[in-house]
Amino acid sequence: MTDPDGWHERLLDGTHVVTRPVRPSDAAPVAELFSHMDDRSRRRRFFITGHVVGDAEAAAMVDVDQADRQAYVVEAEAGGEVLGIAQLAREGSSRRAEIALAVADAWQGRGIGTLLLERLAQHARSHDVSILDADVLAENTPMIEVLEHSTHATPARLGAGVVRVSAQV
Repeated sequence: MTDPDGWHERLLDGTHVVTRPVRPSDAAPVAELFSHMDDRSRRRRFFITGHVVGDAEAAAMVDVDQADRQAYVVEAEAGGEVLGIAQLAREGSSRRAEIALAVADAWQGRGIGTLLLERLAQHARSHDVSILDADVLAENTPMIEVLEHSTHATPARLGAGVVRVSAQV
């Protein structure tokens, strides 16, 4: 079900969440999401160990134009805690866009990544983007599996332990 505040959805375990486009006011909750992630999760998202998302980077993540740059969050229906974020960025008039996802450690494996990926794909289709590219560390098999399952994409090894998953949407 959708309303002006987002899509009210249910995770695999029955938990109720809201998926919605980011707002500028989400910068602090997004920074908090990353601050609670363990080193492995942050490394899988940013490809470096010890990365800390500061205020400026969190603000940039939620600074979208709702066309070529868009982001969505999943938040707990009760309490509003941000549980995950997905971003899409397209350069110029390309029909390709790069995507990135991150889900809070305690919430991984419950379907949040799939919900976020579905919203990115919907956005892409409505903005003339036909291919979504995600560069993923080869060790991040859960993310690769979500991308493969949700988009039927096949990963291609880029080198240095990085895989590019390209999906037609």
